[in-house]
Amino acid sequence: MEDATEQKIKKMLTEIPSDVVMYLIYAIYFKGDWTYPFSEEATHDEDFHIGDGSTKKVPMMNMVENFQYGQGDNFGILRLPYGQEKFSMYIVLPDQGEDLDGIIGGFNETSWKTLMAGLDDSKVILQMPKYKMEYGVKLLNDVLTDLGMGIAFGPGADFSGINPGIFISKVMHKAVIEVNEKGSEAAAATVVEMAESAAPVEEMVEFIVNRPFFFVIADDRSGSILFMGKVVEP
Repeated sequence: MEDATEQKIKKMLTEIPSDVVMYLIYAIYFKGDWTYPFSEEATHDEDFHIGDGSTKKVPMMNMVENFQYGQGDNFGILRLPYGQEKFSMYIVLPDQGEDLDGIIGGFNETSWKTLMAGLDDSKVILQMPKYKMEYGVKLLNDVLTDLGMGIAFGPGADFSGINPGIFISKVMHKAVIEVNEKGSEAAAATVVEMAESAAPVEEMVEFIVNRPFFFVIADDRSGSILFMGKVVEP
């Protein structure tokens, strides 16, 4: 796991229960340099407005560049490409006073594709924070059960193609992402524990990321989402 994530994720398992017969481990690592890197000299401390109404000083990166930009009913979205533009980070920024969680909850596959198709080239004044976030080891059992995988977590599971008489007892996930002037670096790992049953626009767009936002790192060739997260306090 350490090798697969470039040492970003080093340990997820503290002990192995006696009834565990195997672990299925999936790890992903992503490092991308911005197509248009920020200048480190243009990074300055600015106010970031946290969701609880308070503010804190954070390092804000600045640039003016042509990006793809779009608008929803109550948010803006910006595409920040990596390298040869095969991958991108998408920043979803709520309008002032709008609820980020409500916006995220309104996304589905169809609405996201529609949003992507509606992005237009714009000259953008961009200000966004440097940040590093770590999503600690979390159990995903409840989430996956809600998505319809509940049968996999009990004796009724059918994994006879792997080994008869086993079921999933735990699904654990951990992720780390760091964003700076050069680009972003991200890693994630998931452990599944198996147990025996018993067009160009001339005007300038200001995109000032100084409040909680949502980000997605995606493969623009396939549309696959590699990472996503919500930044409340960088």
